[in-house]
Formats: sequence, C-alpha cells, structure tokens
Amino acid sequence: MSRTVVREALRSLEVLGMVREYLRDMRDAYGRRSRSAFVSADTGFHRTVLRGADNAVLSRLVQTLIATLHARYSDRHQFFTADTAASLDRHEQVVEAIAAMDPAAARAAAAALVRASRVEVLGSAPAWER
Repeated sequence: MSRTVVREALRSLEVLGMVREYLRDMRDAYGRRSRSAFVSADTGFHRTVLRGADNAVLSRLVQTLIATLHARYSDRHQFFTADTAASLDRHEQVVEAIAAMDPAAARAAAAALVRASRVEVLGSAPAWER
C-alpha cells in the first residue's frame, strides 16, 4: 500500500472522527438548549465536511456557508424548533453516508439536509420543488 493511500485513509478517518464529534456536540447542545454550543458545533460540522470533501469548489464555499449559518442563527427568535431533532437525524445521515464511503448517499443526504433547512428558514420549498 502506498504512502499516499495510507495518508488519504488516515485523513478520511480523521475527518470522519471530527464530524462525528461535532454531531455529538450538536446533540448535547440541543439537549441542554445551549445556543452558542450548538452554533459552534454545527458550523464546525459543516466546515469539516466541506473541507474534508477534498474538492476545491466546495472548499471555497466554506466561508459563504459559515456566514449563511451565522445569519440564519442570528435572525432566529426561537432558536430550537420542532424540526431540530429531525435536522440532527439528517446530519447523522450525512455522517453515515460518509462513513460508508457512499458518494451517492452522501450527496442525497446533504441535499435533503439543505432542502429541509431551506424550508425551515423560508417557510416553504421554492416553487420549482413543489
């Protein structure tokens, strides 16, 4: 096995471990209803997933996504909603797809997470998705 393959495998395990830890932190923060801890864990989760994708385009989107998350959280009167637990489950589906090294499942899980977040923020799905 080449050093490159070993290095990539170790990096994948490191990213997976970090993403799982952020998800645990999100669940813990939700249980404690700690807004600041949840925001920190959620932004860490998304930053790690995007950077871990080893995709130049996605890596460039990190700051835009983080800014979007912070704007979303700063505008919320009620931070934790009836959908928060389901959102955490959608985050977990992303993690499990990454762990299974299933790109199609990861794309589908990430798309479902984004769609649900958009509905939560905007109040409804865009017209082209209805």
